[in-house]
Amino acid sequence: MKKVAIIPNIITSFGLACGLFVIFRLNMACSISFSLLQTMTLVILLAAFADVLDGAVARAMHGESEFGLAFDSLSDAISFGVAPSALFLSSIQFGEVGVLGFFGLFAAMTYTICGVLRLVRFNVKQGVDKQEKCKAFIGLPIPAAAIAFISPNLLFYSPLFTENIQLDPYIRGWILIGIGIFLAYLMVSRIRFASQKSMHFRLRSFPIVFFGMLGIIAFLYGLLYNLSVLLLVISWGYILSSLLLRLYQCVFKRN
Repeated sequence: MKKVAIIPNIITSFGLACGLFVIFRLNMACSISFSLLQTMTLVILLAAFADVLDGAVARAMHGESEFGLAFDSLSDAISFGVAPSALFLSSIQFGEVGVLGFFGLFAAMTYTICGVLRLVRFNVKQGVDKQEKCKAFIGLPIPAAAIAFISPNLLFYSPLFTENIQLDPYIRGWILIGIGIFLAYLMVSRIRFASQKSMHFRLRSFPIVFFGMLGIIAFLYGLLYNLSVLLLVISWGYILSSLLLRLYQCVFKRN
């Protein structure tokens, strides 16, 4: 049996702890506020950072193992499958569990189940094609789906939104339900989404470096002052660009 690397699994444990913290903290909350949602969002972002870091560290240490792959998937199922659904359900004002409550539970369960199915399919494909260098994800990756799920919810609660737009909580609930079901479909779909392995940039041109620095400055500004808008633009920009590319390929038959 291959020796299991400790450091990557410690990082994975940290990501799992972040997801569990979000679930347990929301269960303890008496009411939902923008401050609480923003804190829980940041914790999920920490889990996403840990998810990227553990794989990079495992590859650098040549410590990849079946145990690490399984542990990482279980951690992702909690942090990006269950935690965003818990955040979504906690923020919707159900009142009595009527039609909105039923479909809210349906959307949350559908999102989580499809996220787990997405992880299982990824693990099976990794097991079959260990030597294949995949340059695209089949289906929306669950960390991206999690950020795309929580960012509209955070925006609806943000002062930037509430001070300028009056949105009925009932309508907000239905919008989030539709988003959850849509993301669930994207995760189990056969649509290809770009991965970092397919992104190659040459930093020999001054304009690329210049606009790259502007992008970094905009990212830091959004992170500090408009987190909800930043996450919304990044996550849905990634999704919409992939869908438009797929549409372009279908129209011009470039599969």
